[in-house]
Amino acid sequence: MTLVRFFRPEFINQVDRYNGTASRFEGSTAKGTMPATNIMEGTDSFVLELAALGFSKSDFSIEVNNNTLTIKGEKQNADAANVKYTRCEFGYGNFSRSFILGKAVDTNNIEAKYENGILSITLMKREEAKPKPARVIDVN
Repeated sequence: MTLVRFFRPEFINQVDRYNGTASRFEGSTAKGTMPATNIMEGTDSFVLELAALGFSKSDFSIEVNNNTLTIKGEKQNADAANVKYTRCEFGYGNFSRSFILGKAVDTNNIEAKYENGILSITLMKREEAKPKPARVIDVN
């Protein structure tokens, strides 16, 4: 069972949307920012890790709608209007990443935590998607 189609077929799709103007994350474009993401699979769950340094917990919005997990982050530089920068390399902007969840994910059992600049989202697998032990069949 997997989470993302282009890695394996169970997780259907991944869509990145760009908003804002900052170029804060690796993989940034002129359109906006996108946090680098790791996707790991365990026996009971999938874990998504997004590198989002400088954000706080209140800057994130995570929702599941029609089997699509959408993660949004919005960070504004509040001091930008009051400070004249000689050079400003800290970028603050918006991002949105969406992941279409496959049948293996229990959409009612998702947890998120933000610690040390990493947003971790744990998606528990449905019971029927978890690996089963090998079964020995007797021959009569």
